[in-house]
Amino acid sequence: MTQIIATVILTALFVVGCSQGPSYSDFLLKAESQIYQHPDSIFLALQHIESERDSMTAEADRALYDLLYVEALHHCGLSTTYEPRITASHDFFERVGDRQRMARTALHHAIIRYQKGESQTAVQQLKQVESLADDLAEPTLDWYLFSVLGDVNDNIGNSELTLHYYRKSLDAANRCGNVEWQARSLNNIAQIFSKLHEADSVRHYVTLAKPIILQTADETQASYLVNRAICELADNNVEAAKQLLLNSNNRYPTDHAARLLANIYGNEGDTLRAIREWYQLTTSLSADVRIEAHQVLIGHLKRTNDTKRALEYSQRLNEFLHYLYTDKDRDALSKIQSQYDEQLLEKRQYRITIMLLSAIIVLVALAIAIVWYNRRRIDRLNTQFVENQQKYAVTRDELAKMRQEKEREERDNSRLIKDIVAQLHSLANHAKPADDETMNSLAQHTFSLYPELQILLSQLNIREQNITLLIRHNFLPTEIAVLINATPQSITNTRTRLLKRLFNADGGAKDFDTRIRDY
Repeated sequence: MTQIIATVILTALFVVGCSQGPSYSDFLLKAESQIYQHPDSIFLALQHIESERDSMTAEADRALYDLLYVEALHHCGLSTTYEPRITASHDFFERVGDRQRMARTALHHAIIRYQKGESQTAVQQLKQVESLADDLAEPTLDWYLFSVLGDVNDNIGNSELTLHYYRKSLDAANRCGNVEWQARSLNNIAQIFSKLHEADSVRHYVTLAKPIILQTADETQASYLVNRAICELADNNVEAAKQLLLNSNNRYPTDHAARLLANIYGNEGDTLRAIREWYQLTTSLSADVRIEAHQVLIGHLKRTNDTKRALEYSQRLNEFLHYLYTDKDRDALSKIQSQYDEQLLEKRQYRITIMLLSAIIVLVALAIAIVWYNRRRIDRLNTQFVENQQKYAVTRDELAKMRQEKEREERDNSRLIKDIVAQLHSLANHAKPADDETMNSLAQHTFSLYPELQILLSQLNIREQNITLLIRHNFLPTEIAVLINATPQSITNTRTRLLKRLFNADGGAKDFDTRIRDY
């Protein structure tokens, strides 16, 4: 209802604004003033008038509309690879000397490039925006820019620069007086100190966030609770840490919380729960977490003499490592290193030749000719050496781009699954059935991560597949009954029947649940 009202109000302001002259319409100016606070509503309002965009007579309105559209997308956590409009907006604002909006278009253009895997170009552009932002004194722009730069450096493991930019984002959030941004920046800084194993620093920033955290969104509160749990673990208060992590997962599940819980369960001897958490983390967006999860599971399966599944997870781990570094990557790196070794060997041979020739003083003329020849040779070798160094740099950058792109695709897919699961839980909690589109999306993204599961379920009808997928994602039978318009008893009967059909095993519904979650 709120979004509908916002759409109507903004549309009315647009009509009034367009009738007042060629300057920015009141609609767009109003939308711009709310873009950080209500990006969802602004995005809906902009979509509502998308068909009118091309008919806007003022170039200024089209430029501002395109900027706001991309900004709203990014602030809503969405992405786009469509550049022409944002590029045209940047050119317009640069032409009219609107440096503030020019900086914003450049920032979001850089984000688009980063999402496309053009990391070097994107970072160069972000640094240009940072230079421009120094003169603008716009704290809202600063907060978003520094948060993006912090995230970029966190992705490449540069903790020093990550802390530098997260601290600058915190300063900008304080200047804005935005509680949500302050808490997010404090959480980000605490998480980096957690990675650096500096518990006192984590505790300091958790203390700073405590007075304002209840005024923030669930995701921000969940991150705060994880940071508090880290402090409790540093003080050996394991039970308190566990409760905080469970509370965090209830608000907004994260891999960070799941990893800490898995370690706690393992230390407590609760192997079943620990292994269940590690199973979930085998699809983590973080390569380090995913590798650790596979290693822990392989060790557990070996200890329990489940050699078949240990081999299966070993193969999955090898495939993932191969996915990070393909044979093509290895061949390229080997070739570059081989060429580098050959060049060094040739340089050594050249030095020996020079030393021998320098001893033949009486053959001055010949020595001069040989020196001249070898100088040309070394120039050629140096040129070739530089070229190969450049090829090495290009290949290394391409490998990094490929790895980042694959990680981003994996991260996007996993995040979509989490969003769909959260949406289905919400529908179940409100006693509403799931629509076909949502269930199809859950199946599509789940099968993309687990192709072997798709093969197993191919023999089932749609209803049976939906039940199986919901069980796989830890839905309760009562929730499943609501989502597919069935009774809990029919769900139980179906699970028992599918145990025999899929696994040729006898047992109850819970046995089927265990089998399908472990598959």
